[in-house]
Amino acid sequence: MPRSPLSRALAPWFAVLFGTLAASSAGCVDDPMSSTCAAERWDAQPRSRFIIGQTFYLPTVAEGAACQGLAWELEEAPSGNQNAVVAGQDGIARFTPHVPGTYSFALGGERETLNVIAADGLPHHNLNYFPASSIAAVNGELWTANVYSPTLTRLKPGTLETLGQINVGSWPVAVAWSKGMAHAVVAQRGSDTLGLVDIESGRIEDAIWVGDEPSNVRVSPDGKTAFVALATERAVAIVDLDSRSVRARVETGWDPVAMALSPDGATLFVASHRSGHPSRFPFGEDPVEEEKDITVVDTKSAAVVGHFLDVAATLNGLLVSEDGARLYVAATRSDPSVSLVDETKASFSHLVIALDAITGEEVAAADLTRQASSKGYAVTTHAMALEGGRLWVAVEGSDLAVALDPMSLEELARVEVPGRPRGLIAEGGAVFAHGAQGMSATRIEGLGEKVTHGSTGKDPRPELEARGLRYYTGAGEGYGRNHTCNSCHADGLSDTLVWKAGPFEFRAVTRPQFWLEGTDRLGWSGYVANVKNFAWAVNNTIGVFPNTDQAEGLHAYLSSLMPPPAANGKTKRDGSLSDQAMRGKSIYEGKGACASCHALPLGTNREILEEGVTPDTTDVPSLVGSYRHGVWLKQGEARDLRAAVDAVVSSLGLSALSEEESNDLVRYLEELTARDFFLLASDATAKNSAGHAFGAPIRLTFSQPVWNDAKNLEAIAVKDADDNAIAASVKADGRYVTITPAEGAIKPGAAYSVTIGEAFEALDEKRINEATVVPIKTANAAATKLDGAYVWAIQMPVPDIANQSFDPDKTVLVTVNIEATPSAGGATMRLNFSDDLTFDAAAVIDGSMLITPPVPIPAGTNLADSTGLTGALVDDDGDGIADRASGTLIMSGPGFEVKDIAWELKRPAAPDVCEEGPSGALAVAITKGMDGNPIIDWGATEGLGLYVTSPSAELPAGPGQTVKNGDTYWSIQLASFPKGFLGPVTYGVVPDGAADTTEQNGGMPGGAPLKAGDCYKFSVITTSFEQGQFIMKWQ
Repeated sequence: MPRSPLSRALAPWFAVLFGTLAASSAGCVDDPMSSTCAAERWDAQPRSRFIIGQTFYLPTVAEGAACQGLAWELEEAPSGNQNAVVAGQDGIARFTPHVPGTYSFALGGERETLNVIAADGLPHHNLNYFPASSIAAVNGELWTANVYSPTLTRLKPGTLETLGQINVGSWPVAVAWSKGMAHAVVAQRGSDTLGLVDIESGRIEDAIWVGDEPSNVRVSPDGKTAFVALATERAVAIVDLDSRSVRARVETGWDPVAMALSPDGATLFVASHRSGHPSRFPFGEDPVEEEKDITVVDTKSAAVVGHFLDVAATLNGLLVSEDGARLYVAATRSDPSVSLVDETKASFSHLVIALDAITGEEVAAADLTRQASSKGYAVTTHAMALEGGRLWVAVEGSDLAVALDPMSLEELARVEVPGRPRGLIAEGGAVFAHGAQGMSATRIEGLGEKVTHGSTGKDPRPELEARGLRYYTGAGEGYGRNHTCNSCHADGLSDTLVWKAGPFEFRAVTRPQFWLEGTDRLGWSGYVANVKNFAWAVNNTIGVFPNTDQAEGLHAYLSSLMPPPAANGKTKRDGSLSDQAMRGKSIYEGKGACASCHALPLGTNREILEEGVTPDTTDVPSLVGSYRHGVWLKQGEARDLRAAVDAVVSSLGLSALSEEESNDLVRYLEELTARDFFLLASDATAKNSAGHAFGAPIRLTFSQPVWNDAKNLEAIAVKDADDNAIAASVKADGRYVTITPAEGAIKPGAAYSVTIGEAFEALDEKRINEATVVPIKTANAAATKLDGAYVWAIQMPVPDIANQSFDPDKTVLVTVNIEATPSAGGATMRLNFSDDLTFDAAAVIDGSMLITPPVPIPAGTNLADSTGLTGALVDDDGDGIADRASGTLIMSGPGFEVKDIAWELKRPAAPDVCEEGPSGALAVAITKGMDGNPIIDWGATEGLGLYVTSPSAELPAGPGQTVKNGDTYWSIQLASFPKGFLGPVTYGVVPDGAADTTEQNGGMPGGAPLKAGDCYKFSVITTSFEQGQFIMKWQ
């Protein structure tokens, strides 16, 4: 508590007096008013914009007689404060503010001032942490840890009425309480702390530093001990809640999250979340002894007493039966050796497994999708609870809670639960699920006879970002109905397994995702140009041809993903580097030559190497946060960070590194976090950019949220080649700054620059790492416009599966409708891939040259990436508006790159034109049958789809898509990929292996009568994606 006014007034004088006497006797202080007793100052912490609920670390007290007996005290505090300075057992005093305002702390005659601000309204910075045990019963209430909001919500159990919210630390992912405890504890993953929340006053009182990324928490039955999983440290911290200190650390498997205590509290089970499995098919196997999926800990001795090996690939939940005999595991078993697109194979099995809690032997298991009692798909199991003789499990990817028989694990019921639920508890005769993504809670009574929904508060995330995460963690469609994006990219990181992602035999370990806006190109071979194209082109892995809302949401979510914050379990408390890491950084930038490829602060030079450490083309990944990956190198062959460093050092021939130097280098990598504030990307200098449209705004993307203050934004300026300032408005929104030059201020064909002064600040008070200059070259004035409707016609090579490539001698005509809207210096081109999927590209017109950024391109039933359209615009009729252009492009995807693909941009043909005859790589023939109906023949290859349409109609771009821009008279598609149907086919007669899809395409089932004299287009697509058409007037 703050000291009395008299004490505050006299303190400086006593400090001077006794400080002078002590200094005179010790001979170590020349100026008694200097800050002699504050040793480690933790200067990287913010002091003028410190966020409520987080924990501030006061400088350590120096040793020596002058400072003996001194301790930090709270001198001034805003009205309503009830918290005090806590003298940490680790020698670091701390303070956790629960009200905003200005605080002053005193250490003898020294002062520290802290200005605390509210969290409401601050930009969301997405560290992409996920909930664990995020709902708990607390003293007759329900409390939820709100993950994306630094708050807990208190709910009335019977009605789910909101009772209040409590400010806590950054990224609260789990909350726990046991009867008799005066405080609830909350795992604050973004703060590396265990928060202590006073139940009576409803405030956060203190927070204990426990180690890096506390991902979950459990408390002992007597409420005296907390067990905290440390995600990146392979450890659980055992916290004595009376002394508020970590009394022990226990080593576990990789990425511990799920935990369960035996009923008597004597045994703790800890699951390795992203465990993987021994197989790295087809690259060999790792020892099964390394697959310590579940660690068994004796809580009294804090000793590991056993491991359960190779239980599953991803372990999400643990629960001990009421008699202590069974350990239930919610998990996913993955099999990368089988095809993701083959529904008959179990690439993913979402399970509840029952193990003997003593031996670890599996006694029962249920695949919630495939077992006989299943009522449908149930994707990604998480927390479990026992209630009324039933075992309930939260199913995130399907928005469900499923009830099972606890012995047989047969399904009894399922209930819809919104919000992508991971948290689940039983309390007072009901089951409660927490859907953190939807800021929602659900109460289930019986087997779902009564279901109540409630809100846990307002979601602070941008709506698009939240939508993207829902999509990312939700089950796919078709062959992807049994997995999600998150199944492989577990929690935005990696499931540590080696997967085949494309049409050919290209396999690699899944890469963690962060800073995607600044680290393009993306993918192990750099097959996607940027994060926006990635969001449109990667959906085939979950069987989805997305709509625009889904793609835009995925783009926003992927763009938001950030690496870990500055502080972790190895750094100093404020996130600055340890002495050993400083030595390692010198090696990284010098003798080790790491920075030549992994340049700081981004951690990559963004280059693509023809040969990496692992064979074949390799995009240089960022090493920021690499300590938390789980496996390293393209094939996952390095199982720890030291092994990865040794492999790279060996490949570069750096045998001169000593053991000590290698250790220092590894330590630096273990502390390589997102501590710097710098320009991450600029659309004016993006790769593949040939010139900035002279009238377009300039968008800058930073590594941290910007301090949105008018004075701060004055550090950004636009200048011409003579260093003259250009009038422009500068606006900030989170990590983005948009610069809009005054009308006419930017000229075509000229050089400019954006300057960012070294005083420019992030929200957290970091200054930009160095003054930055962004050069800009504007395009020349446009000689013609791009305006109105166009057709982008592409001669697409067909895949040759046998030779694992595309066949340039076999092409199909693929068309995309484009609507162009003129803009200053170019045009906005809207590519219409389907009725509900569009893509906007900002094209530049440099003289008569059209230059677009990379854009997605139809490839088979999905989308791939392309280098975009670069070609001369031609104005045929002299009206100043371009009528056509042509050129070649490069198409790329996982495991392939296809060059010299010809394209043409042209005006659409008039709908009544009947250009009779065949076209395309596949020869389609039409004859008249005995019944007067057409017979369509295309040879011996199997058909994927057959369409009889009007001439202007465009065929479906992918699964779930329909014919557009024309009428469908009859259509069929194969019944089950990859087995197709054979010709010849009589109009209206569905052959074996096919299904009538006319109604889905807007036509009459069975086929409409064809009229003599009318023009029709007969199109066939084969299972090898060859395509041919025949247009004719029917006689």
